[in-house]
Amino acid sequence: MKVYIVHGLNSALDKHWFAYLVGELAKRNISCYCLPMPNPTAPNAEEWLEFLKKEIHMDDQTVLIGHSVGCVSVLTYLANTGAKALGTILVSGFDEPLKRLPQLDPFITLYKAQPSIAPLENSYVFAALDDQSVPYQMIDDLSRHLDSVLIRYPHGGHFKEEDGYDTFPALLHKVEEIFKK
Repeated sequence: MKVYIVHGLNSALDKHWFAYLVGELAKRNISCYCLPMPNPTAPNAEEWLEFLKKEIHMDDQTVLIGHSVGCVSVLTYLANTGAKALGTILVSGFDEPLKRLPQLDPFITLYKAQPSIAPLENSYVFAALDDQSVPYQMIDDLSRHLDSVLIRYPHGGHFKEEDGYDTFPALLHKVEEIFKK
């Protein structure tokens, strides 16, 4: 059993809920790797895809988690490689261009150039109505495009430490639930 976390823009391994999840899963004998994505302040979609292809070692007991632009990176990886995850969890994800962050458009273009992976089995999307980084409607659209289960919070922002998310028990519970199926 293993989990890979793909963080987003301007992020790092020690931010938000990532270290919490790694630590909690270790207590449960589940390997969890928060991948140090290259150049997170000015990410390159092709570079991230190649990095994921090198770093992720898939088997039938692998769960992939993405946060923000890490979500579309996870989806691009799955579509490009044809890999099947036991489960996929997308936190504040999107699959359409964000007007306020045009530098991320190449991630969307690369994803849209891949074969469709919808419906994505055993997938979950976490969203908050008050997300200031990704409009809620875009997160809802992502869940519908993938036929994923939407887990909606009235408050939670972008699920970052600034939003009170240095822990994320509901996400931990969802990972445990996936492995118990």
